[in-house]
Amino acid sequence: MQGRCLRADLPRYLDLFSDCLASSRFPPEEVDKQKQVQIAAIAEQGEQPFHVALHALQGALFPGHPYRWDPQGSSSTVARLTVHDLQEQHRKLVVSGNMALAFFGDLDPHANQGLIARALHPVRRDQAPAREYSVPVPSLPVTLQRREPKQQAIILTGFPGWRSTTRGAMHWRCWKAP
Repeated sequence: MQGRCLRADLPRYLDLFSDCLASSRFPPEEVDKQKQVQIAAIAEQGEQPFHVALHALQGALFPGHPYRWDPQGSSSTVARLTVHDLQEQHRKLVVSGNMALAFFGDLDPHANQGLIARALHPVRRDQAPAREYSVPVPSLPVTLQRREPKQQAIILTGFPGWRSTTRGAMHWRCWKAP
């Protein structure tokens, strides 16, 4: 979640933030409406050559890893989501050990520490869920080509960057060509 408020509104904003975070509701009619909005956004992205190219490059650089997925999801996955699925993900992921907070602006962190602690009090105290991914090394070099009926050409170059085998994870960097 993210949001903005004036400094004077911080106490009220944090109360609202806390309520949304810890007591989320998923009304079926709102879920259905948001699914349609999401599916339309995914379709719109599919019309953008840069997005199509980036998605293909991510698939080549991150085979078998969630980094290859589009944050918007796929139309078929979004269409299958249920209220129960969302409630389960919320229950599993919204825990203290799976959160990072960032505050920017004209705030004194020490003066607002009590407000922040109070706002986060309703969040369930638990460790972040375990994430284990099999991360195969990409088979490189690879050239991906796709012809689209567009008046535009996109060329992206990606390459493995810094790698770390800490806890079996590998990290890759992807850069957009100028």
